[in-house]
Amino acid sequence: MSDIAMKVQKLYYIYFTLFLGLLCTGTLSFAGQKVTARGLSFFEPGRELIAREKALDEAKRAAIEQVIGAHISSVSLVENFQLVQDQIFSRSSGYLKNIRILNEKKTSLGTYEVTIEAEVEVSALVNDIERFQNILNLQNNPRVYIRINPSLQPDHKPAAIKVKTLLTDRLQQAGFILLASPSGIDAPCPGLILDLSTEISSTTSQYQDITITLNELSCSASIIRSSDNKILATATATVSLPGENRLQVMERGAQKCVSRIWKTLRQKLLSVWEQELYGPRELTMTVHCLHNYNEARQICKIIKADIAGVQNARLLKFKRKTGVYVIQYKGWPEFFINEMSMSYFQNKHFSFTIENIDNNKIVIKINKFVCKK
Repeated sequence: MSDIAMKVQKLYYIYFTLFLGLLCTGTLSFAGQKVTARGLSFFEPGRELIAREKALDEAKRAAIEQVIGAHISSVSLVENFQLVQDQIFSRSSGYLKNIRILNEKKTSLGTYEVTIEAEVEVSALVNDIERFQNILNLQNNPRVYIRINPSLQPDHKPAAIKVKTLLTDRLQQAGFILLASPSGIDAPCPGLILDLSTEISSTTSQYQDITITLNELSCSASIIRSSDNKILATATATVSLPGENRLQVMERGAQKCVSRIWKTLRQKLLSVWEQELYGPRELTMTVHCLHNYNEARQICKIIKADIAGVQNARLLKFKRKTGVYVIQYKGWPEFFINEMSMSYFQNKHFSFTIENIDNNKIVIKINKFVCKK
């Protein structure tokens, strides 16, 4: 698993564990919870302003911890936990409102202390946790639609149907999500197509007045990207079985073929799925209802700074309150939109309405711009 995938998975696990902890302890509230918190930072002479900002950030994190703090210990054994925890609380301001500084001071110990009062938007936090959990489920349970190759000859289809049945059972037991029809590919979270082809042939020979029939069954399972029908990986197997009863040979041959390809097929499905989830791609995003050019440029800075997986973003053109952006991103377009839809993001930057998602093309409309332009 790639470093990006591991970090994202850990982040999702933390959010989900916190969510379960809140449910189990009965402290989950969907109203804003007013808290008082303190943060401090060491400073050097002449750098008090920097220390003040750091202390204020610590106070914001402390405010969030008062709502979920007791439950963090339940995930303290997660590898690189401190790194993941920092990622969580770096977004703390997106869950706080009505922040008021009650007191700030420099101490004789060389620290700058800030005490704040704020309301924690618990409902926003819960909403984001649920979004993270949905992505976690998707990451751990690849979506697959199994189909028999449409060009397969009629006399080879019975063997393909048997292979499909056997693979369906194995995939379900392994936790894969099986789509019931090709229409599932067009859902907000797309899947992979597993295309099956089989071929069966028989030859006879004579040996001491005995007729011997040898049957050969070959099976090919191709993993196909749904958006462009590109073959991403293939697993194949061929078995030879004696016997004149074609149905029995087909039954035994299908079982042997599936047994031979299963380990390789499963590994390739998981590898391809991870690559599809977090592989680099170029997104085109059209944004309507921008007020001015400066606001259009600000969006580039926002998504580069606050959306994981964004490697670069540039404004291609701006005309008639519409901006067109080219974004280098590691992940699915749905993941990109999902993170922009997080409550912390919309509270901190801007709220929007999704107008269309078509493969790597995204169209949104700005409802309200929050951040300073």
